[in-house]
Amino acid sequence: MTVPPAVDEVEITVFGPGYGESIVVHVGCGRWLVIDSCKQITTNRTVALHYFNKIGVDPSEQVDLVLISHWHDDHIRGASEIVMKCEKAEICVSGALTEKEFLRYLSVYGTNRMSPFGTGVDEFNSILSEIRKNKRKAHQGGEDKRIMNYRGSEFPHGARCEVWTLSPSDFQVSQSQARFMNLIPEMGKTSRMAVAGGENNHSVAVWICIGDMNIILGADLEVTADERAGWHAVVESKNRPDGEVGFFKVPHHGSKNGHHERLWTEILEKDVNAVVTPWNKGSGLPTAADLTRLRKITPNLHVTSVPLFLIDSHHGQSADSMLQNLAIRPKHHPNDVGGVTARAKVGGGGRWKVENWMMD
Repeated sequence: MTVPPAVDEVEITVFGPGYGESIVVHVGCGRWLVIDSCKQITTNRTVALHYFNKIGVDPSEQVDLVLISHWHDDHIRGASEIVMKCEKAEICVSGALTEKEFLRYLSVYGTNRMSPFGTGVDEFNSILSEIRKNKRKAHQGGEDKRIMNYRGSEFPHGARCEVWTLSPSDFQVSQSQARFMNLIPEMGKTSRMAVAGGENNHSVAVWICIGDMNIILGADLEVTADERAGWHAVVESKNRPDGEVGFFKVPHHGSKNGHHERLWTEILEKDVNAVVTPWNKGSGLPTAADLTRLRKITPNLHVTSVPLFLIDSHHGQSADSMLQNLAIRPKHHPNDVGGVTARAKVGGGGRWKVENWMMD
């Protein structure tokens, strides 16, 4: 993918896995948003910046927003570089990760392991330092908050564009504050390595409206028993944007704990264009059962690269069929970064043209 989108064309490109996932969104007229970050394992390149270089985008001038959904390593590696290179961009992080309890938690925890990519703690501290040092405009992502509002007159396509954060819920922010307070070691005790841990309900899910197009980027937000948090809170909200959603970044690598049935039946369009990014560590996500479940809901399911369970050359005929249906070639390495690019003309009736491709 080397040709940039037209000025009146919306683009969503989802990258993964490399180490993590990243999303770039073109809202029109050369204006871009970046959500999360990942690195190529073999080259250590920050994927979103490498993509911008390939298609001729200047991130220092053309990126309006950098949003970090949460601080897990697989969503934040390379994010501090993006924040620094996107000099004019506003920055958004989870409201649960800007309260004094979390900031104190960061201040006392460090890392006790070596990594060429750093850690979520290191990246997050660097981002917060950049915000303070250069007085960058920052937002706290939370329940039903409009953080960007472009007037139609700013674009050749004439459509208004809004960016909303859907989570974390106010209840989850208060829960996260209490959790981080409990994790801070007592005076004089040794601090262990900082671990994000727990459910992903301080994660920032995003709703983008561009004209009659609606997009949800689900980050790693999960479903929990408490309906005041996670996807329960999003679905039940009376204050979030309205309208059917035609593009959906499936949360938490397609896992069952990110699946809310009413989200699919009441908010997403039938046969929605949905994208999954694999997590090819440990036992891996998505599982075969996850992909089977998602394929039953929408035929327009895309996976950025080969899930771990399909890597084995002896995976069988049913897996071969699944690979073919998802346009994935099994020769790819599980760490190769793949992209799913969806483009649509504003006012074109939400007809998305979707392409799977592999990054060099």
